[in-house]
Amino acid sequence: MLRKFLEKKTKGFKPIAYAVSKLQVLLIAILALLLLRQIADSYLISAAIAIFSLYYLYILVVETRKEVEKREFPFYFAFFFMLLFAVDLSFFLSGFSGVYSVYAFAAPVSIILAVFIVSFLFRRKYCTAKVAMSEKGSAVIEKDFDLLSMTTAGKFVVESEKAILKGKEAKVAVKTTFFGRKPYKIIFGK
Repeated sequence: MLRKFLEKKTKGFKPIAYAVSKLQVLLIAILALLLLRQIADSYLISAAIAIFSLYYLYILVVETRKEVEKREFPFYFAFFFMLLFAVDLSFFLSGFSGVYSVYAFAAPVSIILAVFIVSFLFRRKYCTAKVAMSEKGSAVIEKDFDLLSMTTAGKFVVESEKAILKGKEAKVAVKTTFFGRKPYKIIFGK
């Protein structure tokens, strides 16, 4: 219902952004329930954590698989599954210790940091984008968020050695700037 509303009302609606947003909201909800569990330990809170975790896995496996390319899905799955694993590990460790001990906090935080460090070290040095306008020397590209190259969505002016037809897919080199990563040069396009 919310997705249909957003598709109608949002210009440039991206299904993958919607799926990733749902994953993030669910992860925050699970973390909030973990904190609530420390205040008032209840079987209802534990059941809610389990239900949210299962729904998170459903979104990750079913909805995200539909929205990303087949060759990129394993990377999305590994990234988001490890985040859920770390949060649920905290849930189980706090259950065994009876209180929210330093181990119940340190283990998941260490896993989350490792996931981000590994994803940062092994990021792609290119992204794919659709050419909006092109002439020899420069081009305007449109691209979606790309987890693998860690680049944001948007329109970018990039270098181009030749003119490329409007609407064609292009492989674009990515450079690191002070404020993040952004595409800067088309390295392959037809």
